[in-house]
Amino acid sequence: MKESGIESIGKIPEGWESRKLRTVCNMFGRIGYRGYTINDIVEEGEGAITLSPSNIIDDKFDLNKKIYLSWMKYEESPEIQIFDNDILLVKTGSTVGKVCMITNATEKMTINPQLVVLKSLKINSNFLLFFMVSNVFKDQLYASIAGGSTPTTSQGEILSHHILFPSPKEQKQIVSYLDKKTAKIDDEITKNQNLIKLLQEKRQSEINHAVTKGLDDSVEMKDSGIEWIGKIPEEWVNTKLKFILSLLKDGSHNPPPRVDDGIKFLSGATDIKNSKILFDKCSFISKDDYVELHKRYQLKDKDILLTIVATLGNVAIVEQKDLPFSMQRSIAVLRSKSIISHKFLFYFLHSKYFQENLISKNHGSVKPGIYLGELNNISLVYPQNISEQKQIVSYLDEKTTKIDSLISKIQLQISNLQDFRESLISSAVTGKIMVTQA
Repeated sequence: MKESGIESIGKIPEGWESRKLRTVCNMFGRIGYRGYTINDIVEEGEGAITLSPSNIIDDKFDLNKKIYLSWMKYEESPEIQIFDNDILLVKTGSTVGKVCMITNATEKMTINPQLVVLKSLKINSNFLLFFMVSNVFKDQLYASIAGGSTPTTSQGEILSHHILFPSPKEQKQIVSYLDKKTAKIDDEITKNQNLIKLLQEKRQSEINHAVTKGLDDSVEMKDSGIEWIGKIPEEWVNTKLKFILSLLKDGSHNPPPRVDDGIKFLSGATDIKNSKILFDKCSFISKDDYVELHKRYQLKDKDILLTIVATLGNVAIVEQKDLPFSMQRSIAVLRSKSIISHKFLFYFLHSKYFQENLISKNHGSVKPGIYLGELNNISLVYPQNISEQKQIVSYLDEKTTKIDSLISKIQLQISNLQDFRESLISSAVTGKIMVTQA
C-alpha cells in the first residue's frame, strides 16, 4: 500500500493511481444561452426526451417519467445528446450527487440544466459509476457545493475531484465483484420494501373497514347513499363534515415576515408527515404577528390539521405540547363537535374513501388545492354512539401501532443494508478490499 495523497482516502494499493476526473472523461452541460422555456416543451413524437433528476432512481436510469423537448432545441446541442454508457450526474438542486449510467437508450434524449453528462470515458464505465456512487466521491462533491437557496456545483469543480485508477484488469474485477454483491443486497432491499408496501396496504384496509363498516360484521346494514362507501351499519349516520365540525379554517393567506426566534410557523405539507407535525424545519413569526393572525380563533389540543394545497390529505392531531404555533393557508384546521370523537374523525380522514374524495375535488391544475367550502361538504359516516366510536379508535390504535412498529423495524433493516452497500462500494473502489477474481 502507498499514500494516495488524498486525506479522505488514505492508503491505496501500490499499482493504483490518483487522478482528476477531467483526465478520464469529457463533461458537458446545457449551455446557458441554449437553455429552454416552457414553450419548448412539446408532446410525445414532437421532440426528444429531456432528462431530469427524476430520471435517476437509486443510482439507476429510469424512464417512467418522460418530458419532451422540441427537435430544434435537441439538435441545437449535439454535445448533450444522450447515448448508452453515458453517465449522468445531478449538479444542481436538492438531489445534487445522484448519478446513473444510461442503458438501453432506444429513444433520442438530452438533458435539462440540472444535469451534466460524462462522455468519451478513458476508464471502465462501470468502475467509474461505482466510484461516483461511493462516499469517497460524494464527500468531495458535497464539499464543493456553493451556498444559497439552491444547492449547486460547477463543472470545473466536479472535474477537479479525485478518482482512483487501478489497472484495467483490476477495474473489471472490482466491477464484477460489486455487481454480484450489490445485486444480492438490492434484492434484499427490494424484498423489504415490498413487505412494507403489504403492511401499509394492510394498515389502510384496517382503517377503511373500521371507519365505514364498524367492528361487528353481524349487525344489520343499510345503504349509505354514498357510492364509494356502499352499506353501513343500521345505527350509523351519513352526514357532511360541516355538521360535525365546530371549526374549519385555513392558515394565513398573507404570511407575516419570518424572524430568527418566536412562534413556530408551519409552511405546508412537508411539515406534516406520517400523521405527525414536524417542527424541526419550521420557521418562526413574531408574537405580535401571531396574535394578529389568531384574533378569530386559537389552535387547541385535539384539533386536526389537514393539508389542502399542493400535497392533499396529510393529517395530524394537535397536541398540547405543540402549542402555540401558526401556519400557512396550505393547511386547514378541523375541530370536531362533541358528537364525534376527534380520533375517530382523524382515522376517517385517513380512509381511502375520504382521500379519494378529497383528490376528486381538486381545483388546481399545476398546484392541487381544495376550497374550504368543498371540504365542508364532503360526506362522512359514523356511529352515533360515542362508546362505539371509542371502541373503533381503540381497535385502530392497537392495530396501527403494531403495523407501524413492524414497518419501523423493516425500515431500519433497509437502512442498515443501504449503509452496508455504501461501505462495500467505497472499500472496493479504494482498494480496501482486495478483489482477485473476475
